[in-house]
Amino acid sequence: MGIIFSSFNGLEAYPRLRFKAYLNAWNISPLKDLASYGNKRTSVNKRHFISTENMLQNFQGIEQYVDETVVSGVKFEKNDILLANIRPYLRKVWYATFDGAASTDVLVIHTNKQNSLFLKYIIANDKFIDYVMGAAKGCKMPRGDKNFIMDYKVGYPSLPEQQKIANFLSLVDQRIEKQRQLVESLKKYKRGLFSYYFQKNESYKIVRLGEFAKIYQPSTISQSQFNDGEYKVFGANGYIGNYDQYNHETPQVTISCRGEKCGTVNFVDAYTWITGNSMVVNIDEQNKINKRYLYHCLSNQNLKYLVSGSAQPQIIRSDVARHSIPVPSIEFQEKLSFFLDSIEQKIKNEQIMEESLLDMKNAFLQQMFI
Repeated sequence: MGIIFSSFNGLEAYPRLRFKAYLNAWNISPLKDLASYGNKRTSVNKRHFISTENMLQNFQGIEQYVDETVVSGVKFEKNDILLANIRPYLRKVWYATFDGAASTDVLVIHTNKQNSLFLKYIIANDKFIDYVMGAAKGCKMPRGDKNFIMDYKVGYPSLPEQQKIANFLSLVDQRIEKQRQLVESLKKYKRGLFSYYFQKNESYKIVRLGEFAKIYQPSTISQSQFNDGEYKVFGANGYIGNYDQYNHETPQVTISCRGEKCGTVNFVDAYTWITGNSMVVNIDEQNKINKRYLYHCLSNQNLKYLVSGSAQPQIIRSDVARHSIPVPSIEFQEKLSFFLDSIEQKIKNEQIMEESLLDMKNAFLQQMFI
């Protein structure tokens, strides 16, 4: 692309990284001088309705509703910026690609004479989200302060430079989206293979988890107890620290049972302290089910139906115990698991690439804005 950057050493009205052709200082104004909230009402079919429920976390856009029910909400237009104002820390921001209506918990931000895509990158930014959370009110369901949000100080250059930055970051986003689609295609391929092999193998039983597994939530330790111990601590959906003890000496299949990732299946390493935010499906005391097969089987199933609660999503033991899986011969389980493991490794490799691209984008966002 022939893009050349020049660096500025921390001057107040200059970004650290910018395109070489632009040298003038940036302007700094409150957001209310550059944009305003939408407040007109309109009615649309639900495919064009945006709520906090169909906005995706971590600036990943939306999932459109599919039904044609007519609903009403706050009017938005293509190129407006939508910000979920309930639990802003979930980082739900969408740059509108069509006209529609939004729920009252979604702020519609309309730009005034500035490049809307440039402003989207100001808002879809951890720095902005941290600012919003600084005045959010409420514990379980914090809500951003609309007036405080509009006082956010925005640094912005000339319109040509705004367009240049927006176009560049849009290309980065396109690359990230292609990588994300590759990961999703591999996951879909893995699910399809799992279903295909069961269509070919009719010799299996349907068994409830509670019939062969010990299902439980382990004891939880607080972060204040974490230390520099050699053993990892596994929370709801990942490793969250270290401890000098472990409560499981063998690998375990777990289901996240608290929070936004409720229903996610994980395979946790041996010699780990697993907290009570995960439900352990322990099959150590039986020899008819392969542990990797159990992981792949549960991962292939949608466990979201087990989730209860809205403010604090959760999964309870009795519901997990009633969940059923197909159980073929142990030989078939081992062969299928070996094959699926190779696909899983490919998925992990591509996810690492996706994370690297996201890190690169975050670095640009930190350096190219003030």
